[in-house]
Amino acid sequence: MSDDTVDKEWDALTRCVNFYVLALQPATLQGPIINDNWLTALAEWSKEKLSEQVTDCYSGILPTGYKRPSILWRFDGMDVEECGALGFEVIKNITCHIFGRNAVEELNIAMKLIEDIKTAIKIPLDIKNRWYMTVKDVSGHFYTDALKQGQIKLSLARKVKRPYVEAPLMMETYFDGRINLSEIERRWK
Repeated sequence: MSDDTVDKEWDALTRCVNFYVLALQPATLQGPIINDNWLTALAEWSKEKLSEQVTDCYSGILPTGYKRPSILWRFDGMDVEECGALGFEVIKNITCHIFGRNAVEELNIAMKLIEDIKTAIKIPLDIKNRWYMTVKDVSGHFYTDALKQGQIKLSLARKVKRPYVEAPLMMETYFDGRINLSEIERRWK
């Protein structure tokens, strides 16, 4: 919106208002859309937790024929932190977009989802292998645009072992029991 201006012809104060409309259009994407297993697991977990409140949960991309209320999980960024010589921690920042039939429904779903995430602490990634994602941080931004910013920001983490190559084992060692101090002093100078 702009400042008020005086319109002498109409004897009134006027204010120019600009607005825009977002319209979802089908788009052709080159190549297949491959969803990450973190997003897929998160969508399945949230669908299970909100089965009575949500029609569907999507991961990565919002389909053209989606029905409200529904949830979309998408990546926002990724960090990798060192955890010593044996591993590292992968941290994925994820945004949740909640599409309700009205603002009150979106708010209720967001609050329930944040509470469930904080209560869960760990979200299953692969139950068979006993792999979990740890909730590092979750925050809600309730009065934002569901399509552009999303209402929930989430950071999930998982520790990963470094791959290593096994070296051949030492077959035997020999020590004659004598220490040559002059040799050690020479090497340290």
